[in-house]
Formats: sequence, C-alpha cells, structure tokens
Amino acid sequence: MCRSQLHIVSAKTWGGGESYVFNLARYSIQQGDTVIIVTDSRYPEISQRFSKITKPIEIHFSFRSIISNILKLRNLVKSNAISIINYHSGKVALPAVLTSIASRVPCVFFKHNISIGKSDAYHNFLIRHLAAIICVSKTVKNTENQGIKEQFRTKAHLVYSGVFLPENVSRKREKTVRIGYAGRIVQNKGVDVLLEAVQTLPISFDLVIAGNYNSAYGERIKAKFSGSRIHFVGEMEDLGEFYRSIDIFVAPSIVPEAFGLSICEAMSYSLPVVTTTSGAQSELIKDWSNGVLIPPDNVKALQDSLLQLSRDENRMNMIGMNARKSVEDRFTIDKFYLNLNRIYHSLCDS
Repeated sequence: MCRSQLHIVSAKTWGGGESYVFNLARYSIQQGDTVIIVTDSRYPEISQRFSKITKPIEIHFSFRSIISNILKLRNLVKSNAISIINYHSGKVALPAVLTSIASRVPCVFFKHNISIGKSDAYHNFLIRHLAAIICVSKTVKNTENQGIKEQFRTKAHLVYSGVFLPENVSRKREKTVRIGYAGRIVQNKGVDVLLEAVQTLPISFDLVIAGNYNSAYGERIKAKFSGSRIHFVGEMEDLGEFYRSIDIFVAPSIVPEAFGLSICEAMSYSLPVVTTTSGAQSELIKDWSNGVLIPPDNVKALQDSLLQLSRDENRMNMIGMNARKSVEDRFTIDKFYLNLNRIYHSLCDS
C-alpha cells in the first residue's frame, strides 16, 4: 500500500493546481498517510500556505542544483520510507524522475494543464520511467495522448479532483442578486468580461471579486470598474463565507480550464455556476441543469444568462440543488482519494 507520499510542487503563485495538492494532502493526512511536500524555496508564500497542514521541505530548484537536489530528494525518500513520488509541474520533472530511478520508487506526474503531449527524446525518457500520468480531466487526457507515443498512452489515467463537502450552505437572500468570482485576477480568466457585463446590468446586481489584485492588471481594472456595486475583497484563504454570501458564481475563463476546482467548490455550496465552454468545464456542467455554459469572451451571453437566472428564483434554486448533487455524486474528496489510491496500489503492488 502507498501510505507514504512525496509531492513536489514548483509554482510562483497559488492556483488551482496548488489547491488540488493541498486538498489531497490534507485528506491523505486525515486518513493516516505520511505526506511530505517539497516546494521551491524561491517562492516562500507557497510554503506558507502548505504549512497549514504540514511542514514543507524547501529546495531551490534550478538546473545548476540538479545533482544536489536529487541527493536531497533521495534522502527524503529514504528517511521517510516514501512509497510513491509525485510531481506537479514539468519544471521539476527531471529531478523527480531521476530520484525515482535512483530510489526504485514509482514516480507519478500530475498534469494540471491542457497541452498536447510531447514525444521528443527528452520527454520519451521521462514518460518511459514514469509509472503513471494523472490527468485531471478527459480534456487533459485526450490532449496529452494526442502527442505521446501510442505505447505510453496506457500510462495516462483520468482522476477527477474532489472537494470537501460543506455542511452549512445556507445563505441569506438580499434584495440585490450577488454575483461572485474567486480566483486569479488575470486577463485570460475573463475578469474584465465579467466586470463589463455586470457594470451595465440593472442596479439590482452586485459583484464580489475575491482574489489578489496587486498587479498592474488588477490595479487597472479595479480603478476602471470601481463603484458602489463592485467589491474587490482581496485574496481569501477560506472561501466558505464568500460562497455563502453570493447567489451566483461566475467563472468566465477565456483560457481553457483543465478542470475548474473553484467551480466544484461553488457547486458544493448549492450555487448556480455560470462558466464558459473554453475547456473541461463541460465535463462538470450540463447546460441549464446543474449550471450554465456560455461562449468565452462574450459579454452579451454572460449578461443574458445572469438576467435569465435572476428572473426565475425557482429555477436558480433547482440548478443550485443539482449542482450540489453533482458534486456529491462525482467530485467529493473521498471519491478523489479512493480513485487515486486504486492507481497508487496497482503501482506499489506491481
């Protein structure tokens, strides 16, 4: 059994992939597993977030340090009796795979982005020595398998992420319809599309934006769209209160989404979600059943869907209830853990 996991995370900023690892590690620890998380020492804010569940090991990942990094990782594997090595970014693929070879411990790559797999000599070497590639959606798996050699395609596995189901999903309805967005405030997430849509909606709508806006783009749209109905509340680590304070969640991504963890979280709070067809969102959402799908980068379509929802409270409530049921059926943290462990056990027992 793979009850001792090493996860290598190399990211500059916190996003869906890091939340994915956080949820998995938190739940695994609750199940009694040993979980070691390695982060890049150049980005201490990532370590600080993970320190809420365990003490991360910080390593400076650079090509110059690859030998010393492999030795450090190998010592971690040996001293903690690690049974499986996981990495979550291609930037740390080589040290992870070489540590796996040296330690004779299976290595798993978690693919969190949509990109066609590669079959050059370097990537063939990596894939040949990988035990598995965990794809976070069918969209990710299909695009990965488009590029890699046919002989390696059986290594790609679909494992949907999962969220912790909140017990309290009650919310107090106000006279205004409160729309919410939570995530990275960058242009390809369609935040300005959402702001433009809401700005010209009737006065009965408010918008709450949760996310770090301390960037040139964030400051620019905050200045452009400031007003009494638009609220920038900054980054929130615990989004429970945020989800309970809104009526509709919007994820207006222009860039293709590999999964949509914030969408799942909002659905778990019985919220109707309006999102785009730019990626794997249609694997979570059935249009006008448990959410609403619209074309990306389309202000008019977003406005129309928000108006349609707000004018039929019964339908809005039904979509929210169906959203919660979808998460309960397919996207809970325990289902995620169970499905991943089936793969882990097959690798560790082989």
